[in-house]
Amino acid sequence: MEKASKEIGEHTQMSQMELNEADESVELSTVDSGHLNKVTSQPENDQGQHEQLSPRSLWFIIGGLATALFLAALDNTIVSTAMPTIAQDFNSLSSVSWVATSYMLTSTSLQPLYGTLADIFGKKVMLLFSIVVFELGSLLCGLSNSMIMLIIFRGLSGVGGAGIFVMVMLCISDLVPIPERGRYMGVLGGVFGVSSIAGPLLGGLFTDKVSWRWCFYINLPLGVISLVVVVFLIKLPGPRGALIEKIKRIDFLGAFVFVAALMMILLALNWGGSKYAWDSGVTIGLLVGGAALLVVFVGIELKISREPMINLKLFTMQNPLVIITGQFFMGFTMFTTIFYMPIYYHVVYNGSATAQGLFLLPFMLSIFVGATSSGIFSSKTAIYRPVFWLGMLLLTIGTGLYITLTESSSRFIQALFMVIAGIGLGFCIQLMLIAGQASVPRNLITGVTTLITFIRIIGGTIGLAICSTIFNQIAKNQLTSFALAHPQYAELSVLVINNSSHAFDSNVPQDIRVLIIKCFMKGIRSVYLCSTIASGIGFLVVLFTKTFDVNNPKAPAKNVNNTSSNTNSASVLNANAETKV
Repeated sequence: MEKASKEIGEHTQMSQMELNEADESVELSTVDSGHLNKVTSQPENDQGQHEQLSPRSLWFIIGGLATALFLAALDNTIVSTAMPTIAQDFNSLSSVSWVATSYMLTSTSLQPLYGTLADIFGKKVMLLFSIVVFELGSLLCGLSNSMIMLIIFRGLSGVGGAGIFVMVMLCISDLVPIPERGRYMGVLGGVFGVSSIAGPLLGGLFTDKVSWRWCFYINLPLGVISLVVVVFLIKLPGPRGALIEKIKRIDFLGAFVFVAALMMILLALNWGGSKYAWDSGVTIGLLVGGAALLVVFVGIELKISREPMINLKLFTMQNPLVIITGQFFMGFTMFTTIFYMPIYYHVVYNGSATAQGLFLLPFMLSIFVGATSSGIFSSKTAIYRPVFWLGMLLLTIGTGLYITLTESSSRFIQALFMVIAGIGLGFCIQLMLIAGQASVPRNLITGVTTLITFIRIIGGTIGLAICSTIFNQIAKNQLTSFALAHPQYAELSVLVINNSSHAFDSNVPQDIRVLIIKCFMKGIRSVYLCSTIASGIGFLVVLFTKTFDVNNPKAPAKNVNNTSSNTNSASVLNANAETKV
C-alpha cells in the first residue's frame, strides 16, 4: 500500500510538472510563432456549458447580463441632467459635481482588480457581489438626505459598477465559444452604447416628471432581474480552496498603489481646466504623483506580486497591445461624441435636457444596429478584422463630418453623420474584444478582457478632459474677441460663457445671437477635429492586428469552468501536442 501511494504521488508530481510545461509552451507558441491567431492557446469552452443550455436559456442569460450592464453604464451619465435639481434640493452647488465624479472614480479605477478577484473567487461569485453592491448603493443614493451621503453612496455604487463592467464580459467568454460569441457580444456592445447615451435623456425625464431620486430607484427592480438570472441560470463553478488561502492570493499592495495612482490621475483630469487651472499646483501635483505611483506599481507587479493584478506580458504581445491601444482611441472618440453632440444641439437650438437626449437617438440606434449586425455576421462568417477595420474607418469619417456642421445644418445631415459614426462604433466596440481574447493563451483571457474594458473608459475620460480644455479655451477666446468688437454686449458675453442659453434671451437681437453661436461653434469644431485625429490614429493602429482563427478545429474542447484544474491543463496539453509546429 505504501509503495502504491508513493508511486501515485510520484506520478501526480510528474503529471503536474508536465502540465505546467504545457501551459508555458502554449503561451510561448502564441508569442513566438508569429501568429497570434492560434486557438490552441485558448481556454475556450467549445464543448462546455453552452451545450447544456437551450437557446432560450442562453438568451435569458444574455438578457440578464445585458440588463446589469445597461444599469452600470447608465449610471455614468444619468445624473448629468439631474445635477442642477440635486444641487438646488440640497443647497450645495459647489459640491454637486462630486455626484458624478465619485461614481466615475470607483467604477473606473477598480476594474482591473475585479479581473484578479474573478480568477481567485470565481466569476459568478464576483458578479453576484458586484450586482448586490451596486443595488445597495443605488438604494442608499435614492434615500440620501444630504449631499455628502449621496456622494458617498454614489462611490459605493461605483464599486459594484466596476465589477459589472468586467464580470459580464468574462461570464460571456466562459459561456459561449469564440465562433458563436460575436452575436452575443454584439448585443452587449449595443447595450453599452445605448445606455451611455440614454442616461441624460432618462435623467431629464425622471427629474422633470417624477423625482431625481428615480435616477437611482430605477436600478432596483431591473437589478433584481439580473440577480435572479445569475443565481438560477448561470453555472460557473468557482476555484476550489479555503477562503483564507484565496484571500492570501490577492495582490493587496499592487491594488492599493494602482487605485491610488489612477484616482490621482482621474481627479487631475476631472478638475483640470474647471476647478483648477492645468498649470496649478494641485493639477500638476496630482498628475506627477499619479504617474510616479504607476511606476511604483509596475515595479511591484514585476518584482513583488505573486499573482499580479495586471499581467504585463500582454503589452509584449502584438494583438493585445494593438487592440488595447485601438480601444483607447475608440473610447476617446465615443465619449466626446456623446458629450459634445448635445452641447452642439443646446448651443444651436437652446434645447432642453430631454430634447438633447432625443437628438442623440440616431447615434444610439445606429450603435445598436451596428453592434448586433456585425456580431451576427462575424459569428456566421468568422470574418472579424475587416469588420472592425471598417468600423474604425466609418467612425473616423463620421466624426470628421461633424467638423462640417454649422448652426444652419439640416436635421437630416446631423442625423446622417451620427448614423455613419454610430454604425462604425458598433462594428468595432465588441469585435475588437473578441479579437483580443482569441489572440492570447489560456491564462491571459481574464487579463486581456479586463484591460480592454478598462482602457475604453480611460480613453473616454482622457478624451473628455482634453476636448473640454480645447472647447472652453477657444469659446472663451472667441467670446472675448466678440466683446471687444461689440462693447455694448460685453456683459452678455460674460453671461453666455457660463450659460449659452442667455444668447436666446428675448432682448438679444438675432444677428448678435448668430455671432455668439458662431463663437461656440468654433470651439465645437475644434473638439471634433481633435476627436477625428484620435479616431484616425486608432484606425491606423488596429490595421496592425495579426490574423487569428476562431474556427481552428484543433482548439481545446474542454470547458475550463466545468472541470478540475488538472483536466483543464490536460486538454491544453493534448491540443498543444496536436498543433505545435
